[in-house]
Amino acid sequence: MKKILVIAIAVLFSLVGFKYASAKILGGGFGGPLTTLNLSVTYEEELPATSTLLEGRELVTVASGIKQRYDPQLQLFFDTNGNLYQILISWQNPSNTGETIETVSCAGGNQFAPIPDLPGTLDGAISTKPQLSIKKPPATANGSVEGVATCYVCPDGFASSGGVLTGLCNGGESYGQGYMTYKGTFVKDVATGITTSMSVTGTVAGAGFDYVGAQWASKACNTYGGAFDCTALFTGTFGATGMKPFVMQPGM
Repeated sequence: MKKILVIAIAVLFSLVGFKYASAKILGGGFGGPLTTLNLSVTYEEELPATSTLLEGRELVTVASGIKQRYDPQLQLFFDTNGNLYQILISWQNPSNTGETIETVSCAGGNQFAPIPDLPGTLDGAISTKPQLSIKKPPATANGSVEGVATCYVCPDGFASSGGVLTGLCNGGESYGQGYMTYKGTFVKDVATGITTSMSVTGTVAGAGFDYVGAQWASKACNTYGGAFDCTALFTGTFGATGMKPFVMQPGM
């Protein structure tokens, strides 16, 4: 598997703001199935030499079958101050029925490459705070949020040993890198200040991993000369409606 630079895992848990939407949620988050997930995977396929042509390479693009086959889930995790610090996409392991693997893990701002003498990770989200009537406040209030996050990517799942991340994917390759943009709406109970539901749509992309076929589409990556090297990237859109709150710890 092709290796890429592994960025220090500690920066993965950097904070990103989402303060108003989650002001009353302590150490929990929102989650639910991805109601839409449309991913296209582009990979490099080796071309063998012929009597008239040198060996070469072409780009092949296929649509992933993740949404149709592997029940992808979206989770947003908040710290005890109500800040969104992780966005996690997971789906069922194609190689192990019934096992859920964490595949895309994102946090806000500029987590990958802190620059000396400059501030650390920046908040990647901005949100609205609706004005409410003083005399007759409504029962619920709606708000919105937009953000950009940077991501680590392991289409075959993040590997761990004894509950500790190893810094590699389950297939032995290093983490890929990617990004996410998102827009969300939330509903808050005015009397309690608790956000009761959220919906999110956005875009996601990643690169730096090897395409292995079965996990993404029916056509596997063909290689020649005995070496497996099918460097890939993916782009796509996602959406999750009516996500509900939960209280639990993130896995990645």
